[in-house]
Amino acid sequence: MTQPRLEMEDDADDAQTPGTPRWYLRRLTQRLMARRHRYDKLERYALGHHDLPNGDRRYVVALRNLQRKARTNYCELVIRAVTERMDPLGFQFGPHEQVDEEAKRIWAFNDMEYQAPLLINMCATFGDAYIMVSPPEGDGEEPIWTILDPTMCITEQDPRYPTRTLAGLRLWQDDTEPVMVAILYLPNEIRRYEAPAVTDNIGTDTASLTTKLVGDGPNGGQFTLVEVQPNPTGEVTIFRVAWQPAFGTQSRAEHESILDIQDRINLTILDRLVISKSQAYNQRWVTGAKKGEEFKPGSDVVWATTNESAKMGQFEAADLTQILEAVRDDIGDLAAISQTPASYLMNRMVNVSGDTLYQDQAALTSKIRLRQAAVGYGLEKAMRCSFRLKGSPKAEEAQVQVLWRRPSIYKLEALGDFIQKTISAGLPVDVVMKVTDLFTDDQIKAAQQHAEELQRREEEMQQRELENAVQVARTAPPQRSTS
Repeated sequence: MTQPRLEMEDDADDAQTPGTPRWYLRRLTQRLMARRHRYDKLERYALGHHDLPNGDRRYVVALRNLQRKARTNYCELVIRAVTERMDPLGFQFGPHEQVDEEAKRIWAFNDMEYQAPLLINMCATFGDAYIMVSPPEGDGEEPIWTILDPTMCITEQDPRYPTRTLAGLRLWQDDTEPVMVAILYLPNEIRRYEAPAVTDNIGTDTASLTTKLVGDGPNGGQFTLVEVQPNPTGEVTIFRVAWQPAFGTQSRAEHESILDIQDRINLTILDRLVISKSQAYNQRWVTGAKKGEEFKPGSDVVWATTNESAKMGQFEAADLTQILEAVRDDIGDLAAISQTPASYLMNRMVNVSGDTLYQDQAALTSKIRLRQAAVGYGLEKAMRCSFRLKGSPKAEEAQVQVLWRRPSIYKLEALGDFIQKTISAGLPVDVVMKVTDLFTDDQIKAAQQHAEELQRREEEMQQRELENAVQVARTAPPQRSTS
């Protein structure tokens, strides 16, 4: 849907006045560029590209070969333990716990079955992600949802009402033209700015790049206004999806609290590898050997000398037990701080009861529910905006909620026993299936229809049996009296 352009009034000389478009452009660009180092580190650790641990400088050659091998990516496990259990089932509008069909169409039109896991993983990795809602492109189509990377997007929240967005910014370097593009989203208009491209946006010093783009004087730097479009929604259509809302303007990533422990584990593992390389096997020694005799270690080599007064011996192998125990202790600290079950992090668990495993999962389940509430709030605002673009009264609905699949894991035997007992007690099939949170609305409706069909067939069979019994009674000859 094409919107008429507004008259362009570039306020390049008004970058110091709070609330003006140029002021928001400058402020948001500075904040976005300042976050780049943090986002870069969070992404590297999530992918397993941790800072290389440093060891004893005397083992420089060994370190070169062992530093990369010392990295064990527990950060990815901590993230995946949460994200793999976050599965949105749909949206509920109003008091009835049913998936809204119109919201389902918007969700399906934007391929959110594929995009939602990407959005959730992005939130867990960076702490924030963004959804941009655009008007439908044609008649009969739905509003468009675009998932935005927090390294290229940022919003300004109202300090009095933190849930209300005052402005939003998208910033990137165009791949087809040598320009930096900045799109500023305001409640009533959308402005596009352009600036000369840089040679290497990622490698450039962020402070220098920020100064180049927005300037350090009264003007707005090198950004030039090139286009203005009206905003038909009356609100900023970029919605922040926070992972762990915290004080300030940034949300915490899932693995942000364990980065130091991850480095500690890598360092200890590096020490283990260095010791294994140099001291794990018995080290031999010789004294009194003749000059020129060589003694090289090897599994197929026997040392011998012609000097009768020479002595040979060996040192004891280094004991790695304490280092291995230290790694296990660090992993235990990592599990406690991140509330990740030990079954995710340990490569072996011995003599563990089912009740212990259930308690081990309880903290993770509680944490997932908190993440669902935070992520769900951003999704709900995006869906409200979609209905506002469609002119639907649901945009003003007070009760909006994302329905999630239950994060708990059940044993099939226990789940089957629960379903059987509750249905036998008289509860409807659809109510029982709803309580488990393991079935979609379509599956519940199909099960309910199947149960109603079985009940109808049973009633018809009973009715036929009754009719047959009546017919037999009517046609049977009267019994003669024997008296």
